[in-house]
Amino acid sequence: MTSYVPCPQCGSADIKKVNFTWWGGLLGPRLFNHVKCNSCGFKYNGKTGKPNTTAIIIYSLAAMFIFGTISFIAVASISLLPYLLDARKSTDPAEVTTGAAASPTVLTSSDGQCQITIPAGWKEARNLNPRAALQAAKSLDDLYIFVIARSRKDFKMALDRFTDLTRSDYAGVVTSPQFTRPDSTTVNGQAAMQYEVRGIVNGTKVAYLNTTIMTEKNLYQVVAYTLDSKFDKNKHALDEVTKTLRERAIESPARARAR
Repeated sequence: MTSYVPCPQCGSADIKKVNFTWWGGLLGPRLFNHVKCNSCGFKYNGKTGKPNTTAIIIYSLAAMFIFGTISFIAVASISLLPYLLDARKSTDPAEVTTGAAASPTVLTSSDGQCQITIPAGWKEARNLNPRAALQAAKSLDDLYIFVIARSRKDFKMALDRFTDLTRSDYAGVVTSPQFTRPDSTTVNGQAAMQYEVRGIVNGTKVAYLNTTIMTEKNLYQVVAYTLDSKFDKNKHALDEVTKTLRERAIESPARARAR
């Protein structure tokens, strides 16, 4: 004997539980006791006998919101690239309060794993990207760079696969992005690949030099960028800063105590 309310449409007691739907997958039907009448095909709440139409709409809207939030987080790795457009609207919000370096300066990540060397006139930056291990800017010339490090323990993939993955980072941030073919190169003796991206961010044309680097411990993504109109002139300078990236040897606590 069925435990469901008879079909409110035809009165039949031949009722079947719905296990999967396009709107709720496996979870939705269970939440709303969704059943189907085998006689007339009508679907409804098997406990109340009422249609689930309102519940389905609310559930679908909630699912869309959650999916949208997850999608936003997924591209958050470079979601703050538009700071390029705001850097000159106030007192350099992307930079620290100290003055520009008078000579080449080595910047080291907070965990001590990597470093870059910035030329005179550049400054260490703070908020180009929330996940950056290193970041710097020369805002008077609209030049910016940041480094994201990903452990190879978590990202078990070849360099070319990782390079392809970084291309998706630009989705949702750059409008109509145009990519060049990745070229193989080296950075301080480490295998690397490099490509360019041009597109529009908040109505402004921007160009990026994206370099991926594989070391023994990490995979690095170095993003150097400027206004599209200034890219060709400054590409060499951005590339030079990019190629100063170096992974530092970290001394283990046990070895440090032994000294």
